[in-house]
Amino acid sequence: MVKILQFDPYQDFVNFIAVLLEPIGLDQYAHFIAIVPFLITLYIAYLIIARSIRISFKKAGFPREAITGVIFMVRLVFFGIALIAGLAVTNLIAGEGVIAFGALTGTAVGLAFSRSLSNLVSGLYVFASRPFRVGDYIRLGSKEGIVQDITLNYTRIRRPDATIELIPNSDIVESKLVNFRVRADEYLEQERPERTTGYFRTAMKTLKGFTTGEEVYRYTFEIRIHRLGDAISAKQRLEEVVEKWHDKFLAPPEMYYSSNDYNGIAFGFGIIVRNAVDIMNEGTDFQAELAVAVHG
Repeated sequence: MVKILQFDPYQDFVNFIAVLLEPIGLDQYAHFIAIVPFLITLYIAYLIIARSIRISFKKAGFPREAITGVIFMVRLVFFGIALIAGLAVTNLIAGEGVIAFGALTGTAVGLAFSRSLSNLVSGLYVFASRPFRVGDYIRLGSKEGIVQDITLNYTRIRRPDATIELIPNSDIVESKLVNFRVRADEYLEQERPERTTGYFRTAMKTLKGFTTGEEVYRYTFEIRIHRLGDAISAKQRLEEVVEKWHDKFLAPPEMYYSSNDYNGIAFGFGIIVRNAVDIMNEGTDFQAELAVAVHG
């Protein structure tokens, strides 16, 4: 009969510690002391990984808050490993108990911090993809305004009514996002060459005067004419307002047909401004005058 030799380096190490502690009567604590080197090694690994993350994220241009958030999550992971491994190695809890404890703890933490963790992950995505930056004018679903600050959990925008709203980053990832900042030269390249009449032709001439790479804001919105209203007359009044505002922006306002459904006809409008705050000032006045022209 062949005897199978079992190799258990950890148990051998515990026995070695027990032999060293036997003269002073502490051999019964060998299991506890044996875990110390493992914890030290785990801590060194955490320091190395945290330092690597900090250096890499700084080179990538991530803000300090994002770096701190990532390191905090890594710290939680290492703490969980240390806790579970410590319980298992010291035999305070049986193997099945460690698995159950880990699952229970993970579930409890997940339920308690699911929203926060979702915001953290979404915040990292926002920092990495950079769909907008501070100072941009964005539209997120039905909300819009100027981006004031971007944190790991929330994005703060200033709405047209001057109120400050905190939007969870998870909502930003899940919602339709429009950033009205454009590069003048790229905008001209994307537009169809055959669309060279009316207001758009004048707008193209204005944009061609910008230097390559210069950024502006092209803000668009809709004005709807109810299906029971006089669409022809309303359209004429809208065109008069557009003509009145011909010299108010960097380029003459655009007016175009947008959609037609059971509720009525919608006309789209576009304005080009140099600064995002101009959308809230002159842009809001322009929208108000168009609305009055249609609805009286």
